[in-house]
Amino acid sequence: MARRTTLGLATSFASIVLAASCVHVGGTQERRLIDLNDGPPSIALPIAQEFATQQELDRLRARAKARFPGLAPADLEGLQLGWQEAVLGDGKHVMLEITFVPASDGVNAKAVADYVALEVRDAVLPRLKAAVASQLNSGARRRP
Repeated sequence: MARRTTLGLATSFASIVLAASCVHVGGTQERRLIDLNDGPPSIALPIAQEFATQQELDRLRARAKARFPGLAPADLEGLQLGWQEAVLGDGKHVMLEITFVPASDGVNAKAVADYVALEVRDAVLPRLKAAVASQLNSGARRRP
């Protein structure tokens, strides 16, 4: 099930770069954060909320199974999708969160998490860019 997390953090820009890349949470658990900072939070938040759904999670699980046929159904249940807001040193950020905790030993959790994160990034960033462009175009038409 998609979920929401709100974080309040005061940190430096270097921490953003770390958070937007790879976070290893121990064992065979992997987490990826896709920072939607290509647009303002007012645009990024609804896009993240609309994307992080059970339907999208099911699609991502199917794509992961196709790419990694050895994944068992229990492994796929360990793939989760959510979104979060974070207030960092340089302002508010909206991120999509991919977490993968496989049930089976021997699963390359890093490879699966990396693959799913790229799928999410490739699906969401064009939506975000289109929404930002649409807002800019509608703002330009309103000016006298």
